[in-house]
Amino acid sequence: IMTFVGSVIFMPVDLESFPEPEDPPFRIIYLLQLPVWGIFLACPLGFMLALIFFMDQSLSSAATNHPDNQLRKGPAYHLDLYVMSALMLLFSLVGLPWVNAAIPHSPFHARILADLEVIYHPNGLIEERIVRVRETRITGLVASILIGISVLMVPIPLQIIPVPVLYGVFVYLSLTGLPGFQFWERLKLIITQRNLYPPNSYLRKVPLKVIHRFTLFQLVVILWLVFWGLTPVDYIQLFLGAALISIIPIRAVFGRLFFQQKHLKHLDK
Repeated sequence: IMTFVGSVIFMPVDLESFPEPEDPPFRIIYLLQLPVWGIFLACPLGFMLALIFFMDQSLSSAATNHPDNQLRKGPAYHLDLYVMSALMLLFSLVGLPWVNAAIPHSPFHARILADLEVIYHPNGLIEERIVRVRETRITGLVASILIGISVLMVPIPLQIIPVPVLYGVFVYLSLTGLPGFQFWERLKLIITQRNLYPPNSYLRKVPLKVIHRFTLFQLVVILWLVFWGLTPVDYIQLFLGAALISIIPIRAVFGRLFFQQKHLKHLDK
């Protein structure tokens, strides 16, 4: 119905499509053909890009291995980072796309493999809690195979799919991955009645004003990252890694100035 309404009422919109690559997708990169100045110029840019992958991999791994996910197998942060680095080195030499863990895909992957327990609270709040997760490598292997098969979609039917459709998929994944994140839960508290608050531990141990102040502080930091990540200037986006690293001193300095350590212990979980 909505497709019919959109095609009849609304004017046709020229949507951006995926460009067809002129060069072969896989080719050996000849590093020795680069000029000397190009090598030195690529070093700081590559370092910034490495920071982005390092932070993305670390944050995704930490979110996936959160105690609420009830994972039985221990984390392997260093091994995962080593394997990802080796693959990125190999893929860079042959022109293949890079791979790494990402938010919200990685935590959402663990959630869809989980058995959920639905808890009904007296105030009408419905809470989902993970009981156990089926920890298997089969789903990751199948997903990787399907991604590899997607190469056969070039140029048809990939060029038929509008780019906004891909953006819509990313938005959907982001929205579906929000439930369960403490920042999102605290952000909703600003517009939620007190009698409908969830029975979280930090609500009983941290004053409400401190919770809202800490949430707004995190929101400002997120907007700071959005500025660097969504700027239309491509080369400025490479400094997103430096912006991510800057969160550490910002958190260390302003966290001690405006918040007590006993409160941060509960809000940082």
